[in-house]
Amino acid sequence: MARSGPTRSITVASQPQTRAAKAAASSKGPITRAKPPSLLKTKAPSTKRKNTEQCSSSPIHLSAADERALAILKKRKSDAARKAEQARQLAIHEAAAAMADADSKEDEEESQGEEDQPQVDQRSTDEEDEVIFRGTPVPLTSPRQQQDDEESDEDAAFFANTFGTGNLHGHDSDEEHQMLAGNLFEKGDTTDSMNIDEPNNNICVSSSPVPSTPSKKMTASQCLRQRLALNISPSHSKSSGVGSPAATRRRRSSKITNDHFTPRTLSLALAGKKSAHCETTTVDAFPGDKHKFFLGILHKLATTEKDGPLYQAYGRVLANMDLQKDLVLFLGYARGGIFTGFISHARQWVPSRFGLPGTMAAVEVRDLVQWIAHDGRFKYGEIDPVNRTYNTKLPFGSEGIAHILQLEVFASKGGANIDVFREVVAAGRIRGPTIALMLTCIEHALNEYSDGVHRHAEFSDAARSRYLFHLSSYNKIAVAAPTWAENFEISLYKLIITQSNKAFLLDVQADDLNEVDVAGLEADVVAEKDLVSVGSFAVGESSAASITATAPGPPIAATASPTTITTVPAPTASLASATHAAT
Repeated sequence: MARSGPTRSITVASQPQTRAAKAAASSKGPITRAKPPSLLKTKAPSTKRKNTEQCSSSPIHLSAADERALAILKKRKSDAARKAEQARQLAIHEAAAAMADADSKEDEEESQGEEDQPQVDQRSTDEEDEVIFRGTPVPLTSPRQQQDDEESDEDAAFFANTFGTGNLHGHDSDEEHQMLAGNLFEKGDTTDSMNIDEPNNNICVSSSPVPSTPSKKMTASQCLRQRLALNISPSHSKSSGVGSPAATRRRRSSKITNDHFTPRTLSLALAGKKSAHCETTTVDAFPGDKHKFFLGILHKLATTEKDGPLYQAYGRVLANMDLQKDLVLFLGYARGGIFTGFISHARQWVPSRFGLPGTMAAVEVRDLVQWIAHDGRFKYGEIDPVNRTYNTKLPFGSEGIAHILQLEVFASKGGANIDVFREVVAAGRIRGPTIALMLTCIEHALNEYSDGVHRHAEFSDAARSRYLFHLSSYNKIAVAAPTWAENFEISLYKLIITQSNKAFLLDVQADDLNEVDVAGLEADVVAEKDLVSVGSFAVGESSAASITATAPGPPIAATASPTTITTVPAPTASLASATHAAT
């Protein structure tokens, strides 16, 4: 009914506007052809619909009776909310008072069992707090103030009723004063009564008092403060000292670092990281049981010196499962670190070697990558991506194997891969697991262009199947042609050493001075040494004979002197003949 009146007035008012529009249209010029009545009748509904839409978008004006009814509803709503809040506050105070009574009774029962202990005058403080919280709550604000709050802001009145300080026991109360009731400094600071100029405490202690056993339970006031902390206004929680959170211990970082280990355990962990680099590169890059794999690395390090500090640290690791997990995770970081180095060098080598993407379109790049990856063609040597040719007599002859190893292991200046370097140099060859790992990195970098554009893909444990595939492919040929495999591994090692400018590590075999008579040189030197020894023996025999002729006498007993006398045996026949030949 409220909307029908304005709609009717607007519709009637629109009729003169329609006649005026017709008159204006007729004044523009003579009408050659009159419009049929059917067209004029069809325009009326559209005009009426338009006016109705305008009316619906206009603001609605309520009558005085409706406004009074709405005000009554709002007042009833606010009264109901206020009563509900008062009931909630009353229930909170009653529950708090009941808990305080129970705690006070427990404290009294504990205090009755204690004898000859000084009693602290805390009862008055507890009683004051209990009186404050046990009192029946009264309306928090006066009716006049509530009416003003309702007229001004309903939300402000609701907040004041919920978090206001209230009027307890007929007088205004201060929330901070209530929460700090019973404080030692409530009745004034003790420094006011001290004589600073002439201090004289007059303290005379005859005997030490019996120490009081602190109660494990909280006092009634402390219990109430803790339980009612959530009902305090946020502006007063900090000043009252109730809502402040307890200091918590700083949580450990999710990543295991050097700070998580003691100095002795840290030495084992750092040595294990270097060994993890070596084992990952030369033994097994993707172990099935990584926990067992890394513990085996630590065991191998610790058992080298059973009296050393690493062995003692390893014993503590075996006894502490949490420390064991941290160490395994720490060594896993080392494995991921060397993977990052290998795959980064592979990502640089693949596009430069095969010209990806270069000036080719996405379709051409995709076609080239498919041809290179088909049947493992990227493993062959002398591959030509332009002419699509490769040398089948050079399996595993990809230049990327030596390139990646040379940059990451032999050309790096850091000491992280020093164990890998020592292991490869000691072996004097590049073995199958290392070759398979390099081929896995090359294939991963090549597949990032499989869609025609470069799409970065993470190198993770998902590449384990491809690593095992390439390792099986190499072992198949190595078993069938062991001589070729040995020669290939040694030649690859020499190539990397030469490219790294470390040729001094190679065992150089001389092939010159072929005209030298090595046997003749050896015979001449042996004959010369024999002549020298025979001449010295002849001189010794002549001197001994002269001494015997000049001083004959009985033989000297063995016990006559501590000097040991050695008898020289007579020369043999061969030696005599050699002496005769020499003379």
